[in-house]
Amino acid sequence: MAEKHWNYVRNVIHCHLINKAIIAKAGMEIRETEKGILIVKQNALSIEVADNYQDIADVIIEYNHYLLRGNITRKKEILKAIADSLEPKRKELEDINKSISDDFFFLVNNMNIRHNNCDCNDLSKYNPKFDSLIESEKEKIYDITYSEGLTLYALLEHQNRIPIIANMKHG
Repeated sequence: MAEKHWNYVRNVIHCHLINKAIIAKAGMEIRETEKGILIVKQNALSIEVADNYQDIADVIIEYNHYLLRGNITRKKEILKAIADSLEPKRKELEDINKSISDDFFFLVNNMNIRHNNCDCNDLSKYNPKFDSLIESEKEKIYDITYSEGLTLYALLEHQNRIPIIANMKHG
């Protein structure tokens, strides 16, 4: 009887994991609230960016503030991939919006994403302010960095739409 019970429990867990994966692939996520479980749409901007930038789509979708909560290592890896993807477009991004571009690249280069900014023996890269933060504060900085990266992708896509919009206005 006990073995039958454990098989049932394993099957339920397996079904839950499959459902969670299907929901995530559909651009949705599970949220637990005081009133029960909700299935809500993921960040709409992340879906748009993933649709327009297929080379980085998987990591854009994977970065989910809720589902990756507490996994600062994976968030850091994803942010590095985003930074590496945006780096070749840096000059163009600075021409579009220097402030957001500068902020994003400051964050990825000084918040222990692309460089070891927590090694006090390397004073050229050491960031004592970031190093002194607790994990949840570092994670908040990483979430902000992700949002800034998405904004840069959105700005690039907007640049691609400008001629289409201009043609509709004057064509």
